[in-house]
Amino acid sequence: MEYWASRGFPAEFVLLGLLVDGPAHGYDLQQRLHAGLGPVWRIAWSQLYNVLHSLEERGRIRSSMGEPSNGPPRHTYTITSQGRRAFFEWAVTPVARLRDVRVVFLAKLYFLRRHRPDELELLIGRQAEVLGRAIDELDAAGGDPWVTSIAISFRRRQMQSALEWLDEVRKVLRCEREESR
Repeated sequence: MEYWASRGFPAEFVLLGLLVDGPAHGYDLQQRLHAGLGPVWRIAWSQLYNVLHSLEERGRIRSSMGEPSNGPPRHTYTITSQGRRAFFEWAVTPVARLRDVRVVFLAKLYFLRRHRPDELELLIGRQAEVLGRAIDELDAAGGDPWVTSIAISFRRRQMQSALEWLDEVRKVLRCEREESR
């Protein structure tokens, strides 16, 4: 999945999360992204630099020109305290829509597991609450009654499946914790 740059869009937070690990230049960020979230997340080179420039303009990262070892000089990007704060606020907040669980929520799980593993179960619980409320709020919005009925049934089953998956993730985390003791 490729996310395009815009203010507050998930790609910004993914890049901030990669910079929590330490300063990096563009190529390093692509390598970190591929190594960590490669199966679910990609950012095109042009978008990577657009997002980095946007983050720098807003004070969430700063760049410095590094001395070249081989080749042209490179910009090295470092997360600021403002960027770190914004990143962790994003990381601990559940996603509002089911479709965002597949990519955005997985990114949040990845980063919290790396940087704040004690907050994983809390996020999972909050996400389950959001999905539970969404199931309760499903209703017919007009149109053909038969189509509306099967569409609601489909959405309900998707959300129930996501809730079951969240329970599985929670169990895996608990097993990992027990094994590490």
